[in-house]
Amino acid sequence: MNIALIALATDQTPIAPPLTLAYIAAALEQQRHIVRLYDLALTPHSSSDQPARLLRSFRPKVAVIVGLGQELPTSVAAELASQHTLVLPLYSARDEVRPVQAYGDVVGWLQRQGLGRDERSVIQRRMQPDADGIDALPFPARHLVALECYGLRACGGELLTTLLIGQRAASGDGYELRAPKAIVNELRAVAREHGVRHYRFCGAPITTDRIWLGGLLQALAQANIEIAWEGAVQPQQLDPELLPQMRAAGCEALRFDFNAPEVLESANARLSLRQIVAQTRHHGIYARAELTLEHPYESIPQLVDVAATFGLDAVRFMASAVRPPRHDATNVEQMAQRLYSAGRS
Repeated sequence: MNIALIALATDQTPIAPPLTLAYIAAALEQQRHIVRLYDLALTPHSSSDQPARLLRSFRPKVAVIVGLGQELPTSVAAELASQHTLVLPLYSARDEVRPVQAYGDVVGWLQRQGLGRDERSVIQRRMQPDADGIDALPFPARHLVALECYGLRACGGELLTTLLIGQRAASGDGYELRAPKAIVNELRAVAREHGVRHYRFCGAPITTDRIWLGGLLQALAQANIEIAWEGAVQPQQLDPELLPQMRAAGCEALRFDFNAPEVLESANARLSLRQIVAQTRHHGIYARAELTLEHPYESIPQLVDVAATFGLDAVRFMASAVRPPRHDATNVEQMAQRLYSAGRS
């Protein structure tokens, strides 16, 4: 059965590959479905009818769509309607990677539509990701994604791609982390098949579980694969003693995620952050940060002044996802970025 997976465009920059759909694609391909992945974020405005033309030639029986806050282009919607394609919208942001839940939703929906496994399938046991976890899923189908077309770059300017290390637990409390061996195996496979040497770990902060992190660093150090990676950390949970091990295991950058008002209100938090950033850079690890700007935004100038004292190599400002509307949020982020750049020049 022909199945089209469509990622809607996004206002976020830089754009990352739609990993959720790549996971779904890999699982469906194992069941002998013919799958194509269309990322509308990569389509130039001047070629807005290109996805419709591709769908016209592919003629999917089912289309799975992911992305919030954007509408399906009229030409694509019309093409799907003309082919009487069954459409399943997954109500999640395209950068929210929850493959276990998404794959379960797709499989359940196909079964309810009477569109189960292709009769040619040689798979004897259907995966049960809800029970078996992320590592029961095959690696994402990156061969369906033009990795070189995305704007993700490592701190040295090299091509960078994302790799899932965990996801939010189904309960919403904490994270489900992948086995270190599975992460290393995927890194080795992607490096061999696609030639990518730089990775951004996503889905969970690497500081979520210290024992797990120790196992991951050991596995990476022993893997003997020439790759470099960056991961998100919660400053208060980052153990400075692990920094030398991180560097030896290929860590080239750490992204410090924290809430802006909390840092503004606590002198101790600011001091701790300056110290851990200095230690990170001392070990040759690039230190970047993402600061969440909460509504109202009167404190932005003060926040920008404080952020400039942390000694970070790069800072990105993001407006809260709750409000305001996206176009206003973009203006807020750009204003904060301009103030920060001006203060450092």
